[in-house]
Amino acid sequence: MKIILITNLYPPFVRGGAEIVAQTMAEGLREHLQQIMVVSSQPFAGMRSLFPREYYQHNVRVIRFYPLNLYFYTNDFRHSLLVRVLWHFVDIFNIHSAYVLMRILRREKPDVVITHNLTGFGFLTPLVLGRMGVRHVHVIHDVQMVTPSGLILHGEERHISHRAAQWLGYEGMMRWLFKKAAVVISPSEFLLDFYLKRGFFPSAQKKVLRNPFRFEAVPPVKRAQRNRMHCLFIGQLVPAKGVDKLVALIRELDPSACRLSVIGIGPLMRKMIEGNQNYPHVRFLGWQKRENLSAVLQAADCLIVPTLCYENSPSVVYEAIAHSLPVIASRIGGIPEMVREGETGWLFDPGDWEQLRDILLRLLANPEPLLRAKHAVFQHALQLQSRDYTSELLDAISI
Repeated sequence: MKIILITNLYPPFVRGGAEIVAQTMAEGLREHLQQIMVVSSQPFAGMRSLFPREYYQHNVRVIRFYPLNLYFYTNDFRHSLLVRVLWHFVDIFNIHSAYVLMRILRREKPDVVITHNLTGFGFLTPLVLGRMGVRHVHVIHDVQMVTPSGLILHGEERHISHRAAQWLGYEGMMRWLFKKAAVVISPSEFLLDFYLKRGFFPSAQKKVLRNPFRFEAVPPVKRAQRNRMHCLFIGQLVPAKGVDKLVALIRELDPSACRLSVIGIGPLMRKMIEGNQNYPHVRFLGWQKRENLSAVLQAADCLIVPTLCYENSPSVVYEAIAHSLPVIASRIGGIPEMVREGETGWLFDPGDWEQLRDILLRLLANPEPLLRAKHAVFQHALQLQSRDYTSELLDAISI
């Protein structure tokens, strides 16, 4: 089968877990002897970058070009709100990207096209596929087809920015552009229901396919003595992730009983570090390379995910599972589908910091449930590791 995979970003350009899923999918299809080609974007590097350039990456054929716009997708934080709004308008109606894609499709004549996130690549893509009669499989990763930011916070579901996107016809336009998708794949029940309730994908076949598990299961590390519970946070240091509230909560706990390691960077980093001089049991480790991250995960007792966002299928939870690490997380989005309450972790209502405190205090008073959870997480990791994700994907494509 000849397959083209289209994604707004493809490693080494990475903004989140969606790009890693796309890469894992592409390499898995190649290993299953499928004719796979990736089409993605690249930063502006002169007029030549407006034209597609082809090369191989891990034996996968990759074509990149710069979709003509005001700036490259990953640089949006550098621009004002007005510029970002104009950028999104161009992105929806990016004729340049549509033209380049049309030429690629005419030359390659694929049997099926799989699309991932398209923000920054051009939302005319599904229209091009429909007009050319190409079978279209779309993989959803977040809520970016309802709100351009792709971010909805708990308690702010009716925020003016989301309502404005609806009033201006953004959601309706997305619904129309994707109406001819043949198959829609979602990593979580939550995200699929989110779109179906809003009238998306009326004629598509729907499939919930959990994201690929890319790790080797690591058994729990045996420790002769444990005098403090070691908690871990991994993610962007922004208010939406709840990290500031988590740090404040841990600072109030007994330093001899509990400590927290924070991995990540973001706008809150300097402020939190400056206010941490009297709290040595909270450590900020900044950004860590993958080889270092594995060692930190093995040294921890639990991962805390206090997010306030409607997350889909956070890759950091899979990282924890791979290292036999129980997860204490907000009960929001697709996270409850990844954590077995009381077995592989614990859930609390988003923004309910007293509930999180109670969970931590119970585990500090009696660590036995945490030790049992580590072994349960390891067994869960072994199950996930045994999946043949690519075979499941090929079955979904053929629905």
